[in-house]
Amino acid sequence: MSDRQSVRILFEYAIAAEHYARELYGEFGRRFAADPRVAAFWQRYAAEEIGHSRWLEQLLKKLPPETCDAPADFDKLEAARHVIRVPLAQALAGVETLEDAYQLAHELESSEINTIFEFLLSTFADDPQATRFARDQLSDHVARLSTGFPESYTGAPARRALRAAA
Repeated sequence: MSDRQSVRILFEYAIAAEHYARELYGEFGRRFAADPRVAAFWQRYAAEEIGHSRWLEQLLKKLPPETCDAPADFDKLEAARHVIRVPLAQALAGVETLEDAYQLAHELESSEINTIFEFLLSTFADDPQATRFARDQLSDHVARLSTGFPESYTGAPARRALRAAA
């Protein structure tokens, strides 16, 4: 088996995807700093992505070598690889308004990466309570895009009116 198909590589792709999301949300925070509420919203997301990557890093460190070197599910590997395939600059190139950022965030949060995160936790974590906490945090993270967005920007017209800074 190729090392490029191992559980370790699946973890590394998933960790890279969390870092990618952190950079994306951090850039949203910078681009929409004209409204501190919007900037804070995106910066909170960026901080949570750091937490997600740390969970995965700690979990990977605890795995025995034979588990790390075991073959990973090909479809999960491809899904994780897909998330990080588009260069960040290219993903950000289409973000001209808050609506663009909002839609890109929905796309990312709806991608397979959250499924992979949950799979890795449920398959390899040894603390059910910590796993449940991480799952709850992940669900809250996804739901907050719809329920926790700054109130004055809950509608698409208002989001389209807020332009991104260069």
